[in-house]
Amino acid sequence: MTNPTNTTDQFPGIAPSSRSYKPAQFPVKAFKSESGVEVRILYGSQPTGATLQLQYQNLLDDQAEQFVEHFRAVQGTFQTFYLNSSGTDEGANIDEDSAKAGWNGDPSNLSKNSGEATDNFWRYAEAPQLKSVKRGVSSVTVKLVAVL
Repeated sequence: MTNPTNTTDQFPGIAPSSRSYKPAQFPVKAFKSESGVEVRILYGSQPTGATLQLQYQNLLDDQAEQFVEHFRAVQGTFQTFYLNSSGTDEGANIDEDSAKAGWNGDPSNLSKNSGEATDNFWRYAEAPQLKSVKRGVSSVTVKLVAVL
């Protein structure tokens, strides 16, 4: 069974103020015997579970609301989606209005989940968090998980 993917509702095209990225990891399980010998077993051929945390500082409330609307459109943490950001090929220009904006490294490194240089699917790890800065201005934190 595959994850349901939403290709109609686009992730907000706003450049983040900051970004935290944790690359995907291979599924490995370690077992340790009573004598201290460790055995590691690889349970898959592809790394999974990359995470991306995006922070958007001092957005107008109507921009911040786009994240809540998108979260509802993809049924919260249920459906997967593309980040709709260009720059998946090495040397490509990154769209300055995307989740990858401001990254000067190989843009495919922010997309690799299975090791291929293509945009993978993402889903929300949790609901976006909005913080009111002042009247009409909010900051938003979005936590995403890459899925195959």
